[in-house]
Amino acid sequence: MLYSDEPDFQNDSVAVLRRDIPWDIYQTARLITDRDLQLLRRFDKKDPAFQAKLLDESGASYMEAFLTVLKNVTKDETVQYVLAMVEELLTVVPGRARMFHAIDVTGGGSPLDVYQILLRLLHRNDWFTQEKACLLLTEVLASRPDKAALCVGAPSAAENGASSSSAAAPAADEVQKAAATFIDWLCAQLRRPSHPARSVPTAVHALSRLLREQPLRAMLHRAGGVQLLAPLVAMPPAGNGQLNIQLLYEATLCTWELSFHRAAADVLCGSTNVVGALVDMVRQAKKEKLVRVALMALKNLITVGPMSLEYAVVEKGLPKAVSNRSLQHWDDSDIPELLGWMEEHLQEGIATLSSFERYKKELLAGQLTWAPMHESGTFWRDNSEKLVDNNCQLLRVLLKLLETSRDSTTLAVGCHDLAQIVTHIAHGRGIVSELRGKELVMRLMMHPDPDVQSQALKCVQKVLLSKDKSDFLTPLRQLGTHLADPFGDLPPQLARRVVITGLGLVTPLGVGVATVWERLLAGATGVRKLEAADLPEAHRLVLPQLPCQVVACVPQDELAAVPWAAQEDPRRTARFMSYALTAAAEALQDSGWHPETAEQRRATGVAIGAGMSSTADMAEAGVLLAEGKLRRLSPYFVPKTLVNMAAGAVSIKYGLQGPNHAVATACATGAHALGDAFSMIRRGDADVMLAGGTESCVDAVALAGFSRLKALSTQFNDDPAAASRPFDALRDGFVMGEGAGVVVMEELGHAMRRGATMYAEVRGYGMSGDAHHITQPPADGGGAQLAMLRALARAGLAAEQVCYINAHATSTPQGDDIEQRAIAAVFGADSSPAVSSTKGATGHLLGAAGAVEAIFSLLALRHGIAPPTVNLTSPDPALLAGLVAGTPCRLPSGPRAVLSNSFGFGGTNAALVFATAPCWGGLNVLAPQHFVYTLPPAALHNPAEPPDSGGDSENDATALLAKRTVVRVVGNNRTKQSLIGQTCVVKRAVGLGGWHWLQVLSTGEEVKLQRNALEDMSEEEEEEQRRQQHQRQQQVASGWGFPVEPAEPHAEDRPRPPRRPSSVPPQPRYDDLAGRTRVHSSRSSAQPRINLNKLQTTSLKRYGAVYQLAAAEEASRDQLLDAVTEHFATQEVDESEVIACFLSAVKRHRMGLPR
Repeated sequence: MLYSDEPDFQNDSVAVLRRDIPWDIYQTARLITDRDLQLLRRFDKKDPAFQAKLLDESGASYMEAFLTVLKNVTKDETVQYVLAMVEELLTVVPGRARMFHAIDVTGGGSPLDVYQILLRLLHRNDWFTQEKACLLLTEVLASRPDKAALCVGAPSAAENGASSSSAAAPAADEVQKAAATFIDWLCAQLRRPSHPARSVPTAVHALSRLLREQPLRAMLHRAGGVQLLAPLVAMPPAGNGQLNIQLLYEATLCTWELSFHRAAADVLCGSTNVVGALVDMVRQAKKEKLVRVALMALKNLITVGPMSLEYAVVEKGLPKAVSNRSLQHWDDSDIPELLGWMEEHLQEGIATLSSFERYKKELLAGQLTWAPMHESGTFWRDNSEKLVDNNCQLLRVLLKLLETSRDSTTLAVGCHDLAQIVTHIAHGRGIVSELRGKELVMRLMMHPDPDVQSQALKCVQKVLLSKDKSDFLTPLRQLGTHLADPFGDLPPQLARRVVITGLGLVTPLGVGVATVWERLLAGATGVRKLEAADLPEAHRLVLPQLPCQVVACVPQDELAAVPWAAQEDPRRTARFMSYALTAAAEALQDSGWHPETAEQRRATGVAIGAGMSSTADMAEAGVLLAEGKLRRLSPYFVPKTLVNMAAGAVSIKYGLQGPNHAVATACATGAHALGDAFSMIRRGDADVMLAGGTESCVDAVALAGFSRLKALSTQFNDDPAAASRPFDALRDGFVMGEGAGVVVMEELGHAMRRGATMYAEVRGYGMSGDAHHITQPPADGGGAQLAMLRALARAGLAAEQVCYINAHATSTPQGDDIEQRAIAAVFGADSSPAVSSTKGATGHLLGAAGAVEAIFSLLALRHGIAPPTVNLTSPDPALLAGLVAGTPCRLPSGPRAVLSNSFGFGGTNAALVFATAPCWGGLNVLAPQHFVYTLPPAALHNPAEPPDSGGDSENDATALLAKRTVVRVVGNNRTKQSLIGQTCVVKRAVGLGGWHWLQVLSTGEEVKLQRNALEDMSEEEEEEQRRQQHQRQQQVASGWGFPVEPAEPHAEDRPRPPRRPSSVPPQPRYDDLAGRTRVHSSRSSAQPRINLNKLQTTSLKRYGAVYQLAAAEEASRDQLLDAVTEHFATQEVDESEVIACFLSAVKRHRMGLPR
């Protein structure tokens, strides 16, 4: 783009102006008026001097005639002719653009909006028209008489009134809208040029003209155009063609103009590419105008930017370039003045940079002293960030000094420096703690030197209460006031990172995360016909009267079959509470978190909400009261109908003494519960939270109530599977559903310390209120937009970084339409990420919807697949390009971010942002992969990629190997060199980052490696390795006197089902073979705990073979039990050693090792 290899468009304009335009035909077709025809005939093809005279006399009338042609005539030749003619007039006298604002139509007709006419021309197919319209619109917008129209607070059309004599003059809001649309079009040209050679120069030229005004700079910053201009400022390498000096100059001029806008200047200061390009321009440019504008831009950026910017320009060699340029002769008098200012201002940066270089040299030499820079607050404020650059290289050197040095001065200065780093770096405490800095300093608190002790104590205090996790509530101090507070400062507020480590689901699609996710991707639906058995017995008489005859109920047979299902008395526990208990049990088992100590229970809380609790119990109580049967009212009526009892039941069952919180915000309940739990962990109220939503209100009361609101689907009673159809043209309401979703949230450090696996990090949480209507959102979705924008802002992410949105769309005609508009406003309609609504498969779970759909978003993030929108065949309106219809959509590989929306009655909105979990040393900490669900490439649709764009490599890289698979070790960055090239057999594998437990065939050693360190072997190689292994086993066993049989799967190799809920009483144990099946210790009279009767016969035979018990191979099971029991008794094995002894013998036998 920076080289002038473009065609000569000036010649095209000359050719266009030679055309003869039939103005009479347009007048006959009523496209122009008789007056317009007279003006055009009088002006066209005349001498330039005569044309100038006509414009001086009545220029506004001629401009009005030109606009009329551009507005009504669509023929390309005529439009191009008029644009070329107007451009020629403005080239001679640019001030003639003001004539467009002087058009007077008081004599009749409608106002001609010059902005809308020219904006429409920007979207025509030919580039000539686009370019000329862009240049004309630039001049018209820049020459408008009312410069205040773009400022905040400019009067609107209503405030302007109708008294203006120029009825064509657009109101302030119209000008603002036109300017914003034009800025967006210019950014689009920079992002995806319409013309390969002319789009970028034209857009940059227009911006250099427009950015003279502050409001337009703000518009460009909001549109993301600052980042688009940065690559255009770079000086290209020499020898690649003729340099386009004008483009480079105008791009740099735009940079200078943007430096006057603080937000845009911050973006430019944060881009080292822009700063480096400006320095290169000062050093290399030959044109004086390039040097001048580069110096002006640098001056502004250095003035408003941070101190680190001065260091950056010093490091890039600006002082030397300024010194060399000062020796040259300049025709432009501004350049020597700018060079003098720059040379004087950079002296402080050079001195400070020299201080850091001295500190770096001192640190690398391993000998720290009390030099002045160590105690300079300015030095640490300006240089602390440099110590954590390049993967904290210098900080690691400092910590190594604290660990190994024996010099007291070095240790004292090192502790002081570490405290300064923690104080001045935003996340200093987390970085230092993860690098074991806190342990090193606490050890130095016992050092014999008192100076080291003092500095170590101060450092530990800073580490424990540092700014990275503390947002000190001292606004009065920041304002400089000095109030006497009798109670002292408030305690610090933590701001910690939160991750998801466990999931649990109970939905109409099934029970269990793996089952539900597989059915969701397969396009299944949980919506079915409403049956009498679905309703409470007292409600079944009104079944035929209900307008809606479709529901989405939890399959009770599947719920009863899962081993972690809650076994609660239905007389005491409402169904929504049981669903929450079941989902919580699966989530805890999935996360591996089972708090046992009092400290762990106090650090674990619950935040589970419900939208409507148990409406069936309320209806039943109402009937009893109406019939006068007060004494038949259950004493558990109140506990069963309280919204917080789901959270209370989970807390009581597991003894969790952390925050016990419940949310009731209608259909946004689940999302708000997750967001509140996220906030609780961030501020330190808990380390672990069980969060989610639950609902069970499939009864006549709820169905009748929502039917009266006209909210339920009634047109698909004969075809229930097609009733829930979000975004589809045939949607007529939502389908009532029930279920629960619970996640385990943990503080990042807590999860890493216990080795937990992570599905994702909770990055952002946004809330808002519509303040519009009790059930309907505003037409533009303003509340939903605000929630999404707040979530993205809190997450620190741009809209372009989100690859999937799980929409709240419930299948209602208005709600789905408004949500599409809200998403399009935030993310863009044409460039929106993948968007789907899973309510087509699950129905609307009301209070549980937000939590269940958040889990679906987490699974989409984890597996790289966006679930489909079931029954979506004809989107109406089709506003979003990323809508995922009937087939799943593959998401981009690499780090991902997803967003989940939830909106509720009363105008409450919530949005959650999840992102790929953090990683250490380049190794991602991945969540367990419950199953491998691979879709054929043909079944996947990605709106951003061609259908044959290939699969997602992440699932292939983490696919688990089957048991007994023979593999070869190829190694990764965590593999011992001695293992590379070895042949192993897979014993078991789990989805914890693709870990496999293997046995090395040559040595019998057991090792644990990841999937990417293993290579599959061919069938011939595998068979040969198995044959050699069998021969080695036979040779080893020949001295034992019995053959070796293939080993059956051991108990530790088989998948273990989740632990049954603790509410189920333990089954009694009986001594079927008294005196023989239980192991009694000769050293203790305590009750025995080891039941040998539960061991497999093969394991008993192995034990007998190892210890050479009589007739181990031919004996029956009863004889083996007698022999093993007697052996334990004669050896006087302590009860605590029985299991270790037994498993050791069996393990060594299975590995082919001697006893």
